[in-house]
Amino acid sequence: MQPLEPGYDFANGITTLYAAWPYDGVTAGTVYEYEWYRNGQLIESSGNTLTNQAGQTFDVYVRDAGAQQPLDPGNYIYQVKINGQPILSAECVVH
Repeated sequence: MQPLEPGYDFANGITTLYAAWPYDGVTAGTVYEYEWYRNGQLIESSGNTLTNQAGQTFDVYVRDAGAQQPLDPGNYIYQVKINGQPILSAECVVH
């Protein structure tokens, strides 16, 4: 799966944010936590497992299960943690 229109600045009306990132040198089965923030407020947190020692993974943020509702405008931050320690973060804006 590849992002359709990767960027950091999105027009009003989008329904989904994808955060894709490569990894390398981890133990297969490593669990990570991820968090999505909008304007500094935590809006979603969950976890996932890195199934290989290297590869690419992604997480998704949608406002509703069917991805029908547009995302609220604001500054979004995606943060990944392993063992409670941040290992990466990225920011984008939805207008």
